[in-house]
Amino acid sequence: TNIPQGALEDCVGCSGEIGHFYRQGCTGREEGKCFACDASSCSVGTYLEGCGLLEAGACKDCPVCSGDTYLVGCGDLARGECKECTKCGPEEAQATPCGTDGGDRTCSSCASLPPCPDGEYLSGCGGGSAGACVPCKEAPEGQWLKACGGRAP
Repeated sequence: TNIPQGALEDCVGCSGEIGHFYRQGCTGREEGKCFACDASSCSVGTYLEGCGLLEAGACKDCPVCSGDTYLVGCGDLARGECKECTKCGPEEAQATPCGTDGGDRTCSSCASLPPCPDGEYLSGCGGGSAGACVPCKEAPEGQWLKACGGRAP
């Protein structure tokens, strides 16, 4: 088709990285203007999705992590991702559960736990479990139990 005094142009995205700029107002005889993607209107727990080319995008909820995972990096223009929680070692107890304040699990050494009261010892600590204080066994008649308490059975 012959258009007098002009030629049709397609509305195209802005120069720059896709996902960081978008064009608005491309219609009629206007090519529109470029705007930076702005996630400031997105609330905590959301991110700006779909901003780029000719779209301003929309705020979307951050993903919900399930199982033994926690969310990292959601906000602004990033969706974030679920990462596997740290596993406590054989001589470690869980100090902070996975997902507390959105973070990874923290572990502490079983040796750093408070000692058990006199007459009890720590049993079952490790692999994330804090274990429990259990009573020392009773000594048989004619014997006495040496060094039971705290962390030693």
